[in-house]
Amino acid sequence: MLTNTIDHDIRLKRIEKTVSILRSERPLFKEELNQAEMIEHLFKL
Repeated sequence: MLTNTIDHDIRLKRIEKTVSILRSERPLFKEELNQAEMIEHLFKL
């Protein structure tokens, strides 16, 4: 169970970092998109 939590946290941090980079470098992601919703959606993939 602890391993699942650690894996979850690691994946979430990677996705957050990727979304942050995309928002800073790509105009499409700079628009009024909800970062939290984007992270949640990508995590489900």
